[in-house]
Amino acid sequence: MTTPGSPSKRWVTTTGSSLEDVASKIGKYDRGQMVADLRSRKLANTKTSILFGNDKINYMSDAHSQQQNVMSGFDVEERKAQALRNKNMKTELTSTNFTLGDEKIDYDTTTKAGLRLAAEATQSGRNKATISVPAQKSSIDFGREVPSYKSVAQEAMAYHGNQTDFQQMKSEVAALKSNLRRHQISMGDAKIQYTTDYREKFQANPENCYDHGDRKAELRKVIEDTRKCHFSLGDDKPEYISNTHRSQEGVAGSSTDDMMKAKEHARKMKENLQKTSFVVGFDAEYA
Repeated sequence: MTTPGSPSKRWVTTTGSSLEDVASKIGKYDRGQMVADLRSRKLANTKTSILFGNDKINYMSDAHSQQQNVMSGFDVEERKAQALRNKNMKTELTSTNFTLGDEKIDYDTTTKAGLRLAAEATQSGRNKATISVPAQKSSIDFGREVPSYKSVAQEAMAYHGNQTDFQQMKSEVAALKSNLRRHQISMGDAKIQYTTDYREKFQANPENCYDHGDRKAELRKVIEDTRKCHFSLGDDKPEYISNTHRSQEGVAGSSTDDMMKAKEHARKMKENLQKTSFVVGFDAEYA
């Protein structure tokens, strides 16, 4: 509903527009169609409109999918060959595939091996004595070096023909033992001077070092300078004048017309400041 005589749509409301729409359709609108439209809108509003995708979901496991891929494209002979290959592969995977050597292991003891060799020699016509005697002995060998049953002290004190100076070795051992018994902490290599600050600072100087002449005038200047104020609040020269006086000085020399224009400008500025300056929109239809 618009204001009479006003082309603007600024004052049009939702209620006014709905009433005008209903009034314009009196006698033209189908009541049954309106009820059907309202019913369909209500049913549509009670449904969920969330959609996570249009793809059809295929609920199939990976195993099932792999089986279908395997079964497709093979004839009966190929399937039999594949089954045989799978069986052989399973048999190989369930068996041990590592070896520790290619030689055949003989789990006979030394005695049994000797007796077996003697029996074989007897059957072949060889002399039994040459085979049975080594077979009856122990075959364990710990080395061929002749052992020496001597202690370390005996071997150390034995003379082997060298020129060892045992007296020097004894002195080195004594020096090493004495060095190990002492502490190894070192705080510095500089020589310590046991003196005082008084002795270092107040040393005896020649008499000419203490002869400064007459310094009373100089000391008097120092004393007077220390009694003065040494802070500064600024170097600018202060100007003792009010803002009103300064504005009047600015007006001095101006004509009457300039003063009237400035007064009129101030009046207009005051009127503009007393008005509301916000804008709701720039559309010409809603001005």
